[in-house]
Amino acid sequence: MIADVLRIVTAIASPKEANTPADERKWLISLKAERIALYLLSACVVGVMGVLLLDLNSFLVANLLLGAMVLSELAKAIAQVASLRVGA
Repeated sequence: MIADVLRIVTAIASPKEANTPADERKWLISLKAERIALYLLSACVVGVMGVLLLDLNSFLVANLLLGAMVLSELAKAIAQVASLRVGA
């Protein structure tokens, strides 16, 4: 929500830049990073489902799911930075 507000403020401050088309290279890099993050999140959720089979504490399962989401977003950010540095 804060990012949306900041995006609106930026668009009001510089409307010329707000109307420029999106860079295709950055868009593709974002899609590749998103794919990597979703694969990692899927694998982590399957692992958490395995933990559920062990009848462990539900608090632990909730924390593992939260950790999986954080790990996924971290992997997405790393993939974006790496792709931008390499120039893919």
